[in-house]
Amino acid sequence: MAVQQAIGTNRQNAAAAEWLSGFVEEAKASGLVASFIEKHKVRGLSVAPAA
Repeated sequence: MAVQQAIGTNRQNAAAAEWLSGFVEEAKASGLVASFIEKHKVRGLSVAPAA
């Protein structure tokens, strides 16, 4: 199963893009994304690998 999600900012806003990238990677690495998958009982879905 794949869930297509996106997060982004204006291309000229490099600082925001860097922050968002770090946030997403931390959310995956910390287990936050996995906890949401488990909490909502989503079957057949796993956390994407680190970028």
